[in-house]
Amino acid sequence: MLKKLTAVAVVALAGIAGIAIGQLSYPNADDPAVILDNEHVVVQKYDTQPGDWVGTHKHAGNQLVVILEDSKLLYNVDGEETEKVFKAGDVMWIDAVEHDHKAVTPGAAIIVTVK
Repeated sequence: MLKKLTAVAVVALAGIAGIAIGQLSYPNADDPAVILDNEHVVVQKYDTQPGDWVGTHKHAGNQLVVILEDSKLLYNVDGEETEKVFKAGDVMWIDAVEHDHKAVTPGAAIIVTVK
């Protein structure tokens, strides 16, 4: 079911016109693995372990995230830290933002960036 949902999301997003943006990268962690990179989208898989801290980074926007397993992260945006809990199957859209986050639990997500 999740593979089907991810495939549908990729196909749906491929038809949306967006600004050209590339792969998501993190200053203090391994970059998410690239699964697909074509003229429409970049699809990456992001895995975390407790204590993983990615460092302050920017999302240019135009990103869909599909959570693959239950997880918890500490987010810091503009100096305010909040705990976010995600459930497998959660789907969210990310607009442009600068933030950092640290993993509290193991987790995994698919990130689809529209070019």
